[in-house]
Amino acid sequence: MARIHIIGSENRPSQPSFYLPNRIDEPTLRALVEELGGPAEVAFLVEEVLLPGKALMRYIRSCGAEMLSFHFRKADSRILREQMLELMGRGLDIVYVPGRPHSIPGCISDVPMPFMMQLAALHISPVPVFVGTFCDGLHKTYSSDGEYDWADIRILPKLAPGPQTGERVLEQWQVACVDSYEGHPLLNVSLARLIVEGLRRHAKLTLEDGLDGSSLPYGKLLGVAMALARHFRKTVAEPRLGIILPPGKGGVIANYACILAGIVPVNINY
Repeated sequence: MARIHIIGSENRPSQPSFYLPNRIDEPTLRALVEELGGPAEVAFLVEEVLLPGKALMRYIRSCGAEMLSFHFRKADSRILREQMLELMGRGLDIVYVPGRPHSIPGCISDVPMPFMMQLAALHISPVPVFVGTFCDGLHKTYSSDGEYDWADIRILPKLAPGPQTGERVLEQWQVACVDSYEGHPLLNVSLARLIVEGLRRHAKLTLEDGLDGSSLPYGKLLGVAMALARHFRKTVAEPRLGIILPPGKGGVIANYACILAGIVPVNINY
């Protein structure tokens, strides 16, 4: 079972508030709801078009809490605001439960950008919540696909009212993601050592080059990078080395070689 850490409990406002997580699944939602006092103390806000997954909806319906649904492209912001204020006026915290859109790996948010852009129209200051999911292994550390070994739930300070609410929430999520990632135990070990151990452990996996369609096994990638690192140690006197290569095999090898040689790679926009 994944480990879940609640961070920032001291940031919870004393009055009922609107909690806005970047993403959430059933285990992390359970943990957040318990942190807020249990199902009797919260109401859920869900989007009709991008409904949460089946496990989340089962939990929402089973816990007996109120659920307010809306359509972010059609909803009247004034009416939605009144509905939310009515729930908070009854002493309930509101937790937005985003669905799971199709997104690229590594994306830190499942909240639709049109909804983020409309947040300011609600005139309700949200409490950003960053849910970060991470893996213990070398092959994958940050996870956005629902499979993870541990999760951080960071309750962030309530935003001040004003314009660009969505942009400011996104900024807080990004900062929180950095804070969580910096606490990853793997970062206490040398990056060069982690690269060597990881590539050796997964030597038969391949790097797929999107530029020319070729592939290179991790074992061979490590061998070439180590040979290039030896060359760098002999020929590069400066602490940093500029790299002007497209994001393919060559760029990966050059970056790994720099790290193995104790040189900081500086990638210049190709």
